[in-house]
Amino acid sequence: MARKDPKDKNPWERMMLWVEENQKVIWVLLLLLLAPTFAMTGPFYSAFTRSAEREVVDKVYGRGITRADVQRADMNLSHVRPVLFEAMQADFSPLPGALAGTGLSWAQSDFRLSDYYLYLEKARQLGIRVSDAELADVVREIWQRLEADRYADQGMQGKPRPGPNDFSAQSKYFTERLELARKRLDELRAGDGKAFDAKAWMDLVEGTDKARRRMRVQDFEEALRDLCTIAKLEAHVRGSAKVKPQEVFERFQKERQTRKLSWLELKVPEEAQKKVAAALSRDELKAHYEAQRLTAFKKGTNLRATWLLLPKEHFEAEAAKSITDEDLAKYYKENRNDYRRAVLLPEEGGFNVYTAEEKAELEKKLYLPLEEVKEKVREKTLETKTRTEMQNLARSLVPRLFPTKPAGSTGPEPQGASFEDIVKEHPFLRTGTSPFATKEEAKAGLGDGYSSHVDGWFRAAEAKRPVTPPRYAVEGEKGQVFYSKVDVRSADAVPLFEEIEGEVRDHLARTRVLEAIEKAAREASKSVNEGELDMAALEAAGVEAEILGEKAEAPGEMVKAPGEKVKAPGETVKVAASPLETARGFLGKREALRVPRKLAEKEDEKKKDAAGELDEEDDLEVHPASGAIVEAGFTVADADLKKTAVAADLKAGAVYVVRLDDLRLPDPAKFKDSEDSTERQLRAERERDHFTAWRNEVRREASPGASELPPEPEPESEPLGEKPAEKPAEKPAA
Repeated sequence: MARKDPKDKNPWERMMLWVEENQKVIWVLLLLLLAPTFAMTGPFYSAFTRSAEREVVDKVYGRGITRADVQRADMNLSHVRPVLFEAMQADFSPLPGALAGTGLSWAQSDFRLSDYYLYLEKARQLGIRVSDAELADVVREIWQRLEADRYADQGMQGKPRPGPNDFSAQSKYFTERLELARKRLDELRAGDGKAFDAKAWMDLVEGTDKARRRMRVQDFEEALRDLCTIAKLEAHVRGSAKVKPQEVFERFQKERQTRKLSWLELKVPEEAQKKVAAALSRDELKAHYEAQRLTAFKKGTNLRATWLLLPKEHFEAEAAKSITDEDLAKYYKENRNDYRRAVLLPEEGGFNVYTAEEKAELEKKLYLPLEEVKEKVREKTLETKTRTEMQNLARSLVPRLFPTKPAGSTGPEPQGASFEDIVKEHPFLRTGTSPFATKEEAKAGLGDGYSSHVDGWFRAAEAKRPVTPPRYAVEGEKGQVFYSKVDVRSADAVPLFEEIEGEVRDHLARTRVLEAIEKAAREASKSVNEGELDMAALEAAGVEAEILGEKAEAPGEMVKAPGEKVKAPGETVKVAASPLETARGFLGKREALRVPRKLAEKEDEKKKDAAGELDEEDDLEVHPASGAIVEAGFTVADADLKKTAVAADLKAGAVYVVRLDDLRLPDPAKFKDSEDSTERQLRAERERDHFTAWRNEVRREASPGASELPPEPEPESEPLGEKPAEKPAEKPAA
């Protein structure tokens, strides 16, 4: 058959003919497009991934710790730790064996993953191991606890869980749950105590969905063996810390003694703080903010709200203009019992029939006349009318601010009027948005928009419940209040620098002036302790502190131009000392320092006696720098009576020179009563310090030439259950 001329073919035939003639070219182009995709899968991708996993990130006794090792340690901890914590909480008794130790390193959130292999290797060197029998006992104990916990959960199903603020009901609920768990534990531990369900244990570890297995039970148990081995190593190290009986007695004397203290206060001068604050650059403020953001500037739970106030004062003024004598008479008639005389007449007893004249005469005897109580009636009438008019307007605004969707409507939620729109219609109303504020700051932060309803928002936020504004007006201190929006920041949130720039400036300025005063105070304290100066002279003279009146990079160095420094003397500020104050009695190490209240009101002045002291113990308050003063007072050695130490308190904005005036040692006869608790406390401290020193030494030994191991990379963890977990790295044989 003769081949058709392409011109005689239709478009589809012409396209297919072109494809047939150029198919080799088309295949080459497709391969070029798809080749990169093929290259990043299969062997190439696997080789690339294995190369990253084999990267050595640390060395322990010459053995390279790879990224895969770090990830495996992280996976082991992330799987095993939660199970152990849950088992411990089943009946709140210690875990079995070495796991019963407190303060286990791998249980802490800051555990260094490279230490996982360091401790295992050190345990191998010391011959510390966990046998199969020991591991089986631990597994059985954990399963029994978790089974008891599951049984308790089932037993409490259907019973309402008490609210977060109902502490009595909470205590009863958890006590009942704990009793159920312990009952089940007693049943499982009866007989030989070896009750164990291997299938239930496997489901607990791996999960019931085998397609999304959490971790193979064999791998879990080997990871558990590792943690038990590390726990035994820690117990071995901590157990080598010794506490002597004499040390326990000395600790008893140190902890239970009481001291009599006196102090001078050196307050930060306001003008000096302002001068330093004005000289601070924005870069300095930002650096200070970053350094202190998680300590000084963390606010706790805080929120802000947009509000609309129906001011009570406006409605009160309008109501006062319209009150008539008829209104007063009506209110008096409807509330006459509020103005009854405080007498009981004989005529009131029993059942009597009175004429109109007799009834009127009786009422005169029973009730105060309107003219006599007219002003009180006017106050109540004004209050009632004010509230009524205010509530009427509030009710009329609700459907405009918070319109509801018609029944059966599938459209979007209707948009309500804004507070600004309402204020344009009623100019006497007020609206605003508060800054973020803590519970303590809320009243000042919301100002006119504050109501006690706000306190409930904080309780909800702290309980991790949603915070939603009411769709009606609530009673505020200055009238009825609507809220349209509430933004919440959790306790872990930190305000942005721009939001608290002024606070950061004040904080840094106060810090710098306080440091300068503290330096001068330490020099003065040294002179007192060496007998060159006494407290009376220090009180009279105060101290001289050198602050910087200009921007500077270091004390005494003023920046004249970028990169150019000129030597400039710091400005000397004289800081006056307060009169010497003395504690009212002997204080314990952890006791609060209480001082007379600062009385400003006239009625409080009556509580002073002729000597200017308060009459009752209730008229004392905790000193703003109580903790700092007492702590400094207890740093002075027992034998150094009349010697001083220095304390600084940033919140109080002052430095204190604290003198030890006297001390009383505890009664030795009471040593026996607290010997055990004192010994436990001292032993825990000694073991912690001993283990820390041992750990640092082992780190240096395992990585010669480096006192600290390098930072570890963040593990690239995968979602649990995506694929079976890798087998743990081969551990050294015992």
